[in-house]
Amino acid sequence: MLIAPLTRRLATVATAASLALPALVGSSASTVATETAGTIHPVLATVTTTSLLSTKVATVAPVPHRISVYFTPNGKFMRYLSNRTSLGSLRTVLVTASRSDGWLQVLLPVRPNGTRGWIRKSAVITTTNPMRIVISRRYKTLKLYRSGVFVMKFPVAVGKPSTPSPTGLFYVTDRIATGQPGGAYGPYALGLSGFSNVLFTFSGGDGEVGIHGTNEASSVGHAVTHGCIRLYNRDITKLYSKIWIGTPVVVK
Repeated sequence: MLIAPLTRRLATVATAASLALPALVGSSASTVATETAGTIHPVLATVTTTSLLSTKVATVAPVPHRISVYFTPNGKFMRYLSNRTSLGSLRTVLVTASRSDGWLQVLLPVRPNGTRGWIRKSAVITTTNPMRIVISRRYKTLKLYRSGVFVMKFPVAVGKPSTPSPTGLFYVTDRIATGQPGGAYGPYALGLSGFSNVLFTFSGGDGEVGIHGTNEASSVGHAVTHGCIRLYNRDITKLYSKIWIGTPVVVK
């Protein structure tokens, strides 16, 4: 089942303290000058790009206010990114690369899946997250890692052939205590940054996929969902207690 906009009564957990964090001071120097025999020669500084994708520790950035996203560093404006998700959680994005001239590449929670954009380093303060989730559609399992070390494994239900769970790199955007442990989502749900590739609306939502519990325990271990990942309620309870917003999720 896809994550639809649950009622506004749903509890969300966010790192509120990060709202008070001051913005970083970005670096703007791009040239230096050398002087030889009284003549100033401008020298272009080398700009380097470093990948921040890692199987051990992820770099994430809480969004303290609305920020601008660009197609390329110093390039064309792409969109604004609000500081709250549609479910009210503090927005946090996964950082995929860093440039030495003050730019960060981030994975965006928008269609199409895998869309990336660039934001100014000075707009956010980054932090790290050691947790990582890897989901296998073939084996119908969810594995949890901490700092690259295996922690635990759970059986899951995945999308059926007509509505498959999308593959790729995503991250947790919301932590939701449903308040309805006997409901379709079980006691807890984790909203993801990805969307169904075949369902563009679902139950009033926009086709966002997630990881959640279920009131159909017999479905776990099978390909029967609309794209979401279902766990036994006891398992989503364990997983929920260990996962932070911004945790990378790989579906393959």
